[in-house]
Amino acid sequence: MAAPPAGALLAGADPVVRRRYLILMGIALTLFVTGGAFVRLYSVPAAMAMLAVAAIIPPIAVTVAGRPRHRPDQSADPRPSQPPPQRRS
Repeated sequence: MAAPPAGALLAGADPVVRRRYLILMGIALTLFVTGGAFVRLYSVPAAMAMLAVAAIIPPIAVTVAGRPRHRPDQSADPRPSQPPPQRRS
């Protein structure tokens, strides 16, 4: 198996992405637990809505965290540098 190129970032290697993933999974877990408590105490339709939303969050979190991220290279600016405007006297 070949090693990735030197400038490539591996999926999930970015700490910001990892933090977002953990936040989304924490929200999903909270919704599942709250939905389970809501079924017993208050309303079945509200609990089912919470559980449906909580079931959608993990695949979204995995998709977002699994995408490889590449930082733009500062030296490869597509716009050529322009000279400063000249003053008219």
